[in-house]
Amino acid sequence: ESDRLAVPDRTVGVRILEVPTLKEVSRWPCPVPLARIRFSPDGRTVAVAALGNGAIRGEVRLYEARSGRERGRVTVPLEPSPNGLGPVFEFSPRGELAVGRGGDAVLVDPRSGEVRHSYPGNRSFISAFGFHPTEPSLIVAHADGTALVHKVERPAPTLRQGADAFDRAW
Repeated sequence: ESDRLAVPDRTVGVRILEVPTLKEVSRWPCPVPLARIRFSPDGRTVAVAALGNGAIRGEVRLYEARSGRERGRVTVPLEPSPNGLGPVFEFSPRGELAVGRGGDAVLVDPRSGEVRHSYPGNRSFISAFGFHPTEPSLIVAHADGTALVHKVERPAPTLRQGADAFDRAW
């Protein structure tokens, strides 16, 4: 739902707001203080990165956007982040998570937690990700001002999905 905004709130937890009116659509408690928050491409899942111990472990928690029910957790071993703000992550147009691991990036299936692909970086920590909306490209920005562009490898489609499933998703 592209007309929604997810925001952390210290007293409530997470608030889902309608855009542009900013009318509250839902709210739910979140058991951890939040460093980052993102919607999945379909708008049904909210991914959050915690401050504190969750940030040290590289944990991203996944919640149902409407109810706040926890759907799962993805943990990627990290080097300690210099800013203490937890893992940098972003959803791809297909719904996979790109997660920073030191200077490297990994593409993770949020349903299974399986690392699908690793992209080597440089010595500087990742500060942001960006996916091209229609092409299989990932831009990785680093804290030292460099940016690397990677071609996103597409896994082989399963028989159930059909041969053109990934092309439709991009």
